[in-house]
Amino acid sequence: MLFPIAVIGIVFGSALIFTKMIIDYKRDAGQRSPQADKSLSTSELREIIDAAVGEAVAPLAERVERLEERRGMTIDSVSDAEDVYGLDAPQESETRRRTR
Repeated sequence: MLFPIAVIGIVFGSALIFTKMIIDYKRDAGQRSPQADKSLSTSELREIIDAAVGEAVAPLAERVERLEERRGMTIDSVSDAEDVYGLDAPQESETRRRTR
């Protein structure tokens, strides 16, 4: 009866000691390595976001330009169209919203 308990104790004790040695090694290796500044500055982050947004929006901007050319509108004539269609004045909605 004592032999199985001793074997189980040795196996689990060895596993715990081995795990502790791995954790200690990784902690010591992390402390010894030089700390590199891996963070981005605000301007770098903005540049990355601007580049990603520009890349994502480019096909849509090209499509809008082609549609404007097809309709004969240019960016300058868009402001005239806003006046004609009354887009610069806020329009009131006739539908009522339900509130709870």
